[in-house]
Amino acid sequence: MKKILPLLLCLLFLLQTSAFAVPDEEMAITSFKETIQKHLHSYQDDPRIIVFSVSTDTKWLKSKCDIPYDYSYDIQKTNSIITPYTGYLIYKMRVLTTDNQTTKEAAEACNTFNNNDDNLFIKYRILFSYQDNKWIPKKYEFNIPILGNWIDVTGNTNHVGYTRMLVKE
Repeated sequence: MKKILPLLLCLLFLLQTSAFAVPDEEMAITSFKETIQKHLHSYQDDPRIIVFSVSTDTKWLKSKCDIPYDYSYDIQKTNSIITPYTGYLIYKMRVLTTDNQTTKEAAEACNTFNNNDDNLFIKYRILFSYQDNKWIPKKYEFNIPILGNWIDVTGNTNHVGYTRMLVKE
């Protein structure tokens, strides 16, 4: 009996610690790739059409996002039990715009988007955390080349940058 007790205690300890084991790395990587592909392809069905005013009430534009084609990503292991992995997705996307309109209504009605080099190429970065076997977006940032720095718009639902890159469930 004395020899069985230490074995049982060891077995019990192993069973308890396996409940807190880090998820399979391959599963996390595969899941992240699926998450980013789903997000990037979501622009086909929902090009994030937005009507907005530019500096004055007499200059209105309608914009939509072209399908992202240039992207990179990475995943890193952490020391956290709750968030064993973090990842980021960076993608470059062209934002197509209409010609300037004098009213909001005219911009909403316009469906002719310019398809030339005058359209903006904007970089977007989304930071994710892996929790409960799923990737959760935690931070949304964008970068317009002429500005040069990343702008955090996380949770700012009124900002067009946030609206354009919001990960849809």
